[in-house]
Amino acid sequence: MRLPFRSKRASILIGLFFIFVLGFSTGAFTALKGWLPELPWQKEEVQQSPHVAFLLETFDLIKTEYWQMTLDDQLANLFQKSAEKVLGGTLDLETKDRAGLEKMLTQVLSEKTEEERNSLVPQIADVVLVNLQPLGRSRLLGKKQTEEIYNMVENKDPESDQLAALGVDETADDSSVASAYEAKSTEVKSSAASPEEKAAEMAKLDRAFQSLDTKSERERYITTGVETTIQPKKIGADVYYLQLQSFSATTYEDLVQTFQNTPPTSQQTSLILDLRNNPGGFIDGLPYVLGAFYGEDTLSHQMLKQGNKKDFKTKTPRIPQLGQFKKILIFVNEATGSSAEAMTASLKKYNVGLVVGVPTRGWGTVERVMPIKSTFDDQQFSLLLVETLTLRDDGIPIEGSGIIPDIDVRSKTWKADLLGYFNQPSLVSAVDQLWKAQ
Repeated sequence: MRLPFRSKRASILIGLFFIFVLGFSTGAFTALKGWLPELPWQKEEVQQSPHVAFLLETFDLIKTEYWQMTLDDQLANLFQKSAEKVLGGTLDLETKDRAGLEKMLTQVLSEKTEEERNSLVPQIADVVLVNLQPLGRSRLLGKKQTEEIYNMVENKDPESDQLAALGVDETADDSSVASAYEAKSTEVKSSAASPEEKAAEMAKLDRAFQSLDTKSERERYITTGVETTIQPKKIGADVYYLQLQSFSATTYEDLVQTFQNTPPTSQQTSLILDLRNNPGGFIDGLPYVLGAFYGEDTLSHQMLKQGNKKDFKTKTPRIPQLGQFKKILIFVNEATGSSAEAMTASLKKYNVGLVVGVPTRGWGTVERVMPIKSTFDDQQFSLLLVETLTLRDDGIPIEGSGIIPDIDVRSKTWKADLLGYFNQPSLVSAVDQLWKAQ
């Protein structure tokens, strides 16, 4: 059927109108798309490589937790140089910031196999950490290394059995532990071993005896595997001696237990606190240990982070027995480090005692273990990162400076100098004896 002329023309116009409207609508949407907000379901998900995420998390932790304030360009440049060292060749870092680093890492790692990425990425992170100041103090730790650090802080040694070392079991009492120690000591001393071998064996026996000689220490060791960090020793009628071997989470508890189990006599009015060869350890426990000397709410020590000093106060009451000591000596040597140096600086600041020995190690960094959440290949890593620096009593960082003793035993006049401070010949004699036996 043929349409009238008018109807045909009208149909053509209507068709053209719809085409125009459709074209306008499409063009308008395209034009508006540039400034209309993108809806969540319109976003294209970009899956970040777990290896890149790992390195960027390392970047972020260093940026916020490292003791020294570091600019983005400095840190991005360090990552670039570290990646170049591990991967070889020259890498292009378009912008010296986190975004530029992400782009560079994404590109270069996409060219590697999964197996290669699993091997290379931890190496890059470790090279970055090793090159942070002070050099070599910060490291990347695997799961086993992290566990070793935690055990050291808690003063645990899963590889050693102190009960077996003395040949006793969990039912042993104080008397049987003492008898076993004496029998083993006699056996070692009468053996045909060399003097060095005998000394090593006696050190093992001494360590076992220290952790098992009292009921409280023995029960703790059997239950938790934690060994004591403090060793008392009889050296004279008027001198009380304590060796603090390291700092752990239980050092304050060890100090309290020592005074309960081995209290000083009324004649012992002098104390020798031996921090020689103490490498430091759990610095978070320092406000507790120093509280034993000062009491609560006293400034214990200061630390420096990203240009800001932070004060720490003591958290424990004073141990009453410490009040009877009128003369206190703090022994230090070149192996006294970290937390032990911070403790020495604090005791020196408050004139608690006289520091005797040689300048300390000057290891004034505090490293903290920081787990990395980003994982790959079922591997678990942590950063061992220098978080803060400890400060001396004069406000100078201990790092590289150490603690200078009041009495330097290298001096030919040290005995006369010590006698000038404390007119007590028996104390000078005890000091001489202990230093010669070192």
